[in-house]
Amino acid sequence: MTKKSLFIATIITALFLIGMVNQNKSILLMAVPFLLYLGVGIFFTPEEIKITCVREIDSMRNAPNKPITVKVLLENQGETIPRIRICEDILPKMRVLEGSVDYDFSIAGKSEIEIFYTFQAPRGQYSWQEMKVLASDPFGLLEKTIRIPNAIKTLVLPESGNIKKFTLHLHNTLHTPGPNLSRLPGSGVDFWGVREYQPGDSLRLVDWRRTARNPHHFYSKEYEREEMGDVGIILDGRATINKIDENHDLFEYSIQAAATLAKYFLSIGNRVSLLTLSSKLVQVFPGYGKKQLGRILDQLAACKPAEEISADILKYLPIRLFPSHSMIILVSPLSPNDLESIKRFRAEGYQVLVVSPDPVHYMSKYHAKDHATPFALRVTRIERTLLFRKLRQIGAEVLNWEVDKPLDRKIHTVNKQRV
Repeated sequence: MTKKSLFIATIITALFLIGMVNQNKSILLMAVPFLLYLGVGIFFTPEEIKITCVREIDSMRNAPNKPITVKVLLENQGETIPRIRICEDILPKMRVLEGSVDYDFSIAGKSEIEIFYTFQAPRGQYSWQEMKVLASDPFGLLEKTIRIPNAIKTLVLPESGNIKKFTLHLHNTLHTPGPNLSRLPGSGVDFWGVREYQPGDSLRLVDWRRTARNPHHFYSKEYEREEMGDVGIILDGRATINKIDENHDLFEYSIQAAATLAKYFLSIGNRVSLLTLSSKLVQVFPGYGKKQLGRILDQLAACKPAEEISADILKYLPIRLFPSHSMIILVSPLSPNDLESIKRFRAEGYQVLVVSPDPVHYMSKYHAKDHATPFALRVTRIERTLLFRKLRQIGAEVLNWEVDKPLDRKIHTVNKQRV
């Protein structure tokens, strides 16, 4: 029973009691319309409800803030239902643009109805497990709640910018054709050296000038071999270092940087893997191509900052999850305790690039201004500069990224300066 039917029943009971106590027929007659109202509702309440409900989403993977259309198909396989209501759950951060998520209508027997609504949402994973349907009489007095299992989800992918091609020398490469110079002779376009001609060498490789100076010998040119590299991206989702205050954090910028870097290194032909230190420790194993980019973006879309992760998780991270001697890109605002962890990466033979969204610069824009703020920011900036100096001393490359500037421009600056 609903609150409405309980209210009607209470009025009827009260009128009967008052009429009986006072022996007043007029008061008793006042209860008759309410009895008829309740009786009609009971008479038209559907006894057996046979409905199926299916929810469909036009796209399972969506760009940020792209309108997403949802279609709900309701099919009634039984008798006429005078009143039916579909209640869709509004997930956090969803904003309905068109249509409604709360529909109230009647449906005839052996018929179906389609309902559409459009919503917009930022990066994230949005999922539903069931549909809630309320069936009742025409007055909404007696309701039956039906929960229909209908698991479905959609992803809103993170923003990923474009990076113009730049040279980042990987110390170790795979013996597979790719974009990186390997410091070994082979097929390529960069000149490597000259050696004596060997049977089977192409005539295009013969160094005719040197051969002319040494008529009794032939010489061939060699070029530096270009090979594929292994790149592992670690996304640091610790809330303790990403969160600035209740309304501002750097985690979204870290995700954007990880997506941009993964897109760039995959587009030029490298093998890329991902490890997220977020609410779940998730690894995407090494791979290449558009499918690998899709896997990485799917994981980044579902990432959430982790409140319960230990601040020292990097210290105990099993770095053998990444191929030996590969390049590790750590996307993290960093804390002073991370120095020992990065030392361990270097000791294991990994090449390390730290992409660090600058919390000091970000904090200076949103923190309240008082007489102590400039001194606190200056001290924090000095500590961060000293940490970067120590990282460079152990052989790690560091990119201090002010998040209000494009990552593309900053990473090219680092490439020129060889930070």
